[in-house]
Amino acid sequence: MTRGLWPLLIGGPVVGCVTVCSVARTVPATWPAWALMATYFAVLAAGSVLGLAMSWALPVVVAVPSAALLCFAWMNCPPATSSRELHQLTPMIDGFAMSAQPSRTAVAAILAVSGVMTCGVLLIFVATRWEYAPRWLAAPTVLMILLLASFTGWQIVAASSQPLNLMAAEPRSSPLTCARDDAVEICLWPESRDQLEAVGQSADRLNGPLAAWGQPTIDYVTVRPRGSRDVSVDVSRGLDQAGLAMSLAAGYIDHRVGCVARPDRGMQDMVLVLALASGARVENLADRANPDTLKRATTRFAQSSDQTSMWINKGIERATCRPTP
Repeated sequence: MTRGLWPLLIGGPVVGCVTVCSVARTVPATWPAWALMATYFAVLAAGSVLGLAMSWALPVVVAVPSAALLCFAWMNCPPATSSRELHQLTPMIDGFAMSAQPSRTAVAAILAVSGVMTCGVLLIFVATRWEYAPRWLAAPTVLMILLLASFTGWQIVAASSQPLNLMAAEPRSSPLTCARDDAVEICLWPESRDQLEAVGQSADRLNGPLAAWGQPTIDYVTVRPRGSRDVSVDVSRGLDQAGLAMSLAAGYIDHRVGCVARPDRGMQDMVLVLALASGARVENLADRANPDTLKRATTRFAQSSDQTSMWINKGIERATCRPTP
């Protein structure tokens, strides 16, 4: 009887992974993509085996909703907590920013939980005549396997030296695509290579006023997370020229401050002034800024180079870092 269950246990996860690839119209080509696909397959397999185990330990009318409830709790309860460790144990790790990828700790922990659960149940089913085993023995056995799987995953998280966060993510490690525009080198993610020229032109336009104000100019722009030692920029899809200018301005300020600056009134004014300096039009910034803030920035931008330079220097000195989550 166990042999006849293999197509059901393996077929579901395989069909699920094939469906994901078909909908995305792509196949995994990088380790983050393969990691997500592996966790997706492992979780589906564990869910299938969990249903089989519950039907062994409980009456079918109780086993089906119990298995569904356990899977639902596994996917939704850890993300609802404030524990960074529990967030690494949830299989819901499929949403990331362009600059992030799944945490290696989370991937290892989820694979461990799924693997121990799947292998434990299958080994018992293969080694015993499980259909004839009494339920008083089955229920404690299934519970022991679930506890062992949870303990294994928790130990992997506890032993990790990697910084943990609530997103179960880490900075993206994919190689960047780089190009040079005059004196500025721009490095973006491969899928954003079509914006290399736009970012380079915006940085070139900003360098002119920066030099006139006696400020350090930009020679390197990247999509690495804000607060790094380089000037960062957001190249999200759908970002217009004004949005790109504001992102570059915020990245330049963070670069000068040495961290992600707290977005207080002074920083908001400075972002708009630098965005205007990089070529953004006032009417295009109107949808992205408070009218009073935009009016102050426009007035400041029209002042003399010496006044603007002093204002920027004082703003950088007064800037404080945004608290890290």
